[in-house]
Amino acid sequence: RSATVPADWLRREEALGREIAELDRRLRRRSDPADQRRLTTLELGLQQLRDSIGRRTGRGPLPDVDLPRLQRWLGGQGRELLEYCFVDDGLLLFHLTGTELRLYRLPGGDSLRYRIDALRQNLQAAAYADVSLRPAAEQRALDAAFAESAGALFAQLLGPVAGRLGPRLILIPDGVLGYLPFDALLTGPVGSDDYARLPYFGLAHQLQYSYSADYLLQLAATRPPAPAVRKVLAFAPAFGPTDLRRMSTDRATLLPLAFNRSEVEAIAELVPTEIRAADRATREQFVDLASQYACLHLSSHAVVDADDADFSYIAFTQSGDSLNPAELLYLNDLYALRLPADLAVLSACETSMGRIAPGEGVLSLARAFAYAGARATTTTLWNVNDRATQEVIVAYYAELKAGYDKSEALWRAKRKMVDAGEYAHPYYWSGLVLYGDAQPLDLPGLGYGWWWTIGGIVLVTLLLLWQLFRLRRRSPQR
Repeated sequence: RSATVPADWLRREEALGREIAELDRRLRRRSDPADQRRLTTLELGLQQLRDSIGRRTGRGPLPDVDLPRLQRWLGGQGRELLEYCFVDDGLLLFHLTGTELRLYRLPGGDSLRYRIDALRQNLQAAAYADVSLRPAAEQRALDAAFAESAGALFAQLLGPVAGRLGPRLILIPDGVLGYLPFDALLTGPVGSDDYARLPYFGLAHQLQYSYSADYLLQLAATRPPAPAVRKVLAFAPAFGPTDLRRMSTDRATLLPLAFNRSEVEAIAELVPTEIRAADRATREQFVDLASQYACLHLSSHAVVDADDADFSYIAFTQSGDSLNPAELLYLNDLYALRLPADLAVLSACETSMGRIAPGEGVLSLARAFAYAGARATTTTLWNVNDRATQEVIVAYYAELKAGYDKSEALWRAKRKMVDAGEYAHPYYWSGLVLYGDAQPLDLPGLGYGWWWTIGGIVLVTLLLLWQLFRLRRRSPQR
């Protein structure tokens, strides 16, 4: 796109988007005729500019999905697609492989929302790290409630295809299914109260998610200009006050995060990383720098506005004892940015959550990053535990460094959490999800383990050939 569109057009598009987002929020708080006229003028100008950009690039609406092309792509990737679609009388499930398409009609209806809510509540209510401190009978009741809801939802949503699925799956959830932790569903009877040994769907299969089949093909067909800096740009904002007795009771504030600084420092020990922490982790720094980096990592607070998705935000360093809108990056601000990153990791609460828009799915912070250009996002489905999230995220980067693709790297990191035992309960790991492109992360030094292995094999082969050549030269001639 940038090769055919003047750079000042793109800068103007971004600037208009930011100003429109700010005016829109201001008008929602206080009606002002002058601001409304200004907003109308800016929106008209932005539409005209985007029409001009579209004529320059030939960009238009995505066509209907090309099924043979999608199947060829799935076959080449070794993946299968599960797409859900709500209809008036229930729920449809499309199971697409490289060679066949199957359609299943599933029970749906309003009860599905309540069942998903119940699973999420049971999952969080039963959670404990290492050893439960609850009375044994109470914990057993919580465990049973979780197992029942996780098993029932698996039977309802995946039972008809359970015996047909390969190891690598792409899920396209519809509506309320966007809130469901598919990882935590249980594929069979629970014969143990040990959470490290339960039959989790997400440990039997490597899962990645997409917003649509068209989005998958679009990612496969396009490659945006490479970011100027092939590093991780990691933010660890500071929040206060550290003395909770100084917290104002009438002003919103965010509590300090105990592990976000150590999380980004641990990532920096694994992969090339530029850290912005404490006073340097500002909204302005993110807006100015984010478009230049191959990977974006935000270890921060995120807040989802259930009434108005545009007021959902990610918070940056808090300078005073209360929130300042200038320190918040709102969802509609993200729609105005250009972020051509290979991966955005949103290590914050509920970054995959938001309002459901008919025909669009969940209007989440993760979706806004994808709209802004991030090819993949790793995000969360609920209020995550700070310390446990640090462990699984650092393990994720370690697997990315080893050269695994994003879906396998996240799957391996989750398995490590379960095997280690302390955070084996799915509350601590099943809320992390990957949307978008699953290709390996392309940063300097990643995958070096494989290159050392290949290099060693080549070196040994050359040494053997050299020794053979020397022996042949020394052997007597006939």
